[in-house]
Amino acid sequence: MRVRRVPVRPERRGTDRVVTLSCLGTEQLFNRLAGRAGTLGDYSAAITGMLLALTLPPAFPLWMGAVSGFVAIGLGKALFGGLGFNVFNPALVGRAFAQARSRPRSQTGHR
Repeated sequence: MRVRRVPVRPERRGTDRVVTLSCLGTEQLFNRLAGRAGTLGDYSAAITGMLLALTLPPAFPLWMGAVSGFVAIGLGKALFGGLGFNVFNPALVGRAFAQARSRPRSQTGHR
C-alpha cells in the first residue's frame, strides 16, 4: 500500500511560531504593564500558544492567529490575575474568540 503524501500548505508553515510568539509577547507586555517580574520562565504562555496553534485550521491567516494569541493571554490569563487564577483555559479562550470573530474561516479552514 502506497502512502500518499499531502503537501503542507504555505499558510500552515508558520502558524505555530506566530501564535506562540504572539502569546509570549503579550505575556511580557502585560507583565510590564502590571509591574510584575517576568513569568516567561514558567512556559505557560508558550504552552498556551502551542495549544492554540494546534486548534486552528490549516488555512487560518497568520494575522488572525496572532490576534487570537493576544486575546488568549490578555483575556484568558492576564485579566483574571495570571497563572493559576484563570477561570477558563487561555488557549480555548483564544480559539473561541477566533471562532466568534470569523465563523466561516475557523470552521472550515477555507478562504
